[in-house]
Amino acid sequence: MHINRKLTILIVLTAALAATVWFAVWSATPGRPSDPKFAIAANEGTDSIIRRLQDGGFIRSSLMFRLVLSESGLGGKLKPGQFDLSGAASYGEIIWRLTQGGIGADELTVLIKEGYRVREIRDALAVAGYSDPDGIYAIAGPPVDDIQKIRQLPDLSAKFPFLKEKPDDVGLEGYLFPDTYRLYRQATPQQIIEKMLQNFGDHLEPLLPEVRASGRSLPEVVTMASILEKELRTPQSRSMAADIFWRRLGVGMALQSDATVNYVTGKSLASPSLADTQADSRYNTYRHAGLPPGPICNPGESALKAALEPTANRYWFYLTDAGGNVHYASTLAEHNANKAKYLK
Repeated sequence: MHINRKLTILIVLTAALAATVWFAVWSATPGRPSDPKFAIAANEGTDSIIRRLQDGGFIRSSLMFRLVLSESGLGGKLKPGQFDLSGAASYGEIIWRLTQGGIGADELTVLIKEGYRVREIRDALAVAGYSDPDGIYAIAGPPVDDIQKIRQLPDLSAKFPFLKEKPDDVGLEGYLFPDTYRLYRQATPQQIIEKMLQNFGDHLEPLLPEVRASGRSLPEVVTMASILEKELRTPQSRSMAADIFWRRLGVGMALQSDATVNYVTGKSLASPSLADTQADSRYNTYRHAGLPPGPICNPGESALKAALEPTANRYWFYLTDAGGNVHYASTLAEHNANKAKYLK
């Protein structure tokens, strides 16, 4: 009985210690607030900031947060502004972000992801709280086949020389570089578009020697990169597909890019329907030979490099299955077999 009592006490103490450790770890782990945005007012005190962090679900324990803040030596360096605390993995990371200077009340941040189209940029601006998201259509371009309206867009080629080669019947799709932008709320649509164009120019500069050496025009490279961005996920598969597409263009084969069909229909299908592939649009590479007249999205740097640095291979066809895996084929028969096997 004496031994059993000692064992029971040991089990209880172990459980209590484990519970204490678990609670300490849990309380030092950031919460999951419904809104990751957090604002600090000018001259707001540390006590108020910590209380609101806990009330907003950003932290689970104000005591633990105070301990971490004290240890960090940054207690007096929390700055006013608007902060995005999404994805913060620790109290230390929350503290670090709050000392870096937030977004002022007259500013907003917007994430433009690789592969976003103009209409998705418009939506991202709306979500970020920009007051005139539709205004970008008057600068960047209306729906893809409205050539008359596109030709009425402002000419920005004097300020951005890389636009001089762009055909006048396509908008700025493809040249609005994906990135996280910090914008003034009162910025005009043109100012926002010009900021994205400037970013594109900055990333283009080191690639210009490759563009010139490729023997292709910049619009051709950007258009190819936009297709690769939407069709494939990895740099390796994009470079493989770039070789396939450039060779198909070289021998007069249709690209038959599903991404170009989705651009026309506004859908995001892995395998468009037969009816979709017959859509009447100059961007539909099932119906029209060659590259589409302009980019179908705004590609990132990886896709631009893939278009310029194709990986030589022996294939003429490829498809991407539901898991994102790419399957290549040298003949149409092999390609059809891959379709039957992987696109069920």
